[in-house]
Amino acid sequence: MTRRMLCLFVTLLILTACSDPVRKEMPIRKFHTREFVGLVSAEPTSYGDAVLDYELDTSQGGMVRFTRCAEVESTDEQDIESSQYPLFRLLFTNCQALRRYAESHPARRSFFPARMSEELLAAFPATAVPRISDEEMKRREEKTLSEYEAVLRIAVQTDGSVQVTNKADEMTYHTMARADFDGDGTEDILMRVDWHSREAFGQGTDLFLLSKPSDSAPISVAWRLYVLPAKAGIQ
Repeated sequence: MTRRMLCLFVTLLILTACSDPVRKEMPIRKFHTREFVGLVSAEPTSYGDAVLDYELDTSQGGMVRFTRCAEVESTDEQDIESSQYPLFRLLFTNCQALRRYAESHPARRSFFPARMSEELLAAFPATAVPRISDEEMKRREEKTLSEYEAVLRIAVQTDGSVQVTNKADEMTYHTMARADFDGDGTEDILMRVDWHSREAFGQGTDLFLLSKPSDSAPISVAWRLYVLPAKAGIQ
């Protein structure tokens, strides 16, 4: 092989590699158990078989111990001592993440990077934040976080979570699971975000599914779990 042919061959290899954004370590299906405080099962194979060990105080002065997610779902949050509402909502949200994961499939391809980064978080849709109101969500449509927020600080932590600060709130993003959640063969990311307001009394947890069907497609919120002040519900 001549030097010119060798150069052309190497160039072709480089161009081929650059034009193929699809990750090769398939299949992709992983639930991040470290993000689920109170989950005893090391590798839950189904939603119903997952074992918990989590205790909370009740509004009647007693204590309730949760061993299954079904027990969490059947509990009214008004039965939980008010100071522990955020912990109960976090537990409920984690259980819903596990439920969604149990219904997922291994992904055959992915257009997401393997790890969280500042660049990836900046490209999240602006709606990938806790839902405070429909009006706020409407203003955030068709924008990324970096485009919408006047103030945005992003820091990837050593445990893989990402801390994000905007003008009013502090948020921590946790990757709960990566898999094919909608049956199209492409990887989606199930994210939990914990937040609290720096300007007013408020804190909470939300869960949403991020999708990216192609390399050129923007990241979108394909599904979300609304955790409202009085009652948690799935939409």
